[in-house]
Amino acid sequence: MHSRHARLRVSVTVAKGDEAPLVSQNTSSQVDLTNLEGALREAQHEIVDQELFSLLVKEAGTLPTASARVSESFIIIDAAENIELKFELVRQSLRVLEANRLI
Repeated sequence: MHSRHARLRVSVTVAKGDEAPLVSQNTSSQVDLTNLEGALREAQHEIVDQELFSLLVKEAGTLPTASARVSESFIIIDAAENIELKFELVRQSLRVLEANRLI
């Protein structure tokens, strides 16, 4: 999913036995895309996120963890017992919809 308008979302999930898992993820601020400065700033963030994701994909196979699942748009790493890290490229339109759902 190396496409435009995608940002990197990082999630940490902690399994808690019979309880619901605890999930935390980064958020990104909304940028005013109607002006040149905002559009350029968002484009820079997208490029950096995609480069970071590409590097993570390359390194995922050499991580000292027992399990790393890699796809075109996400990487899931079992960081420790009951702790999972997920790196995911999320399309901009999907992020906006999710942000609006939280309001």
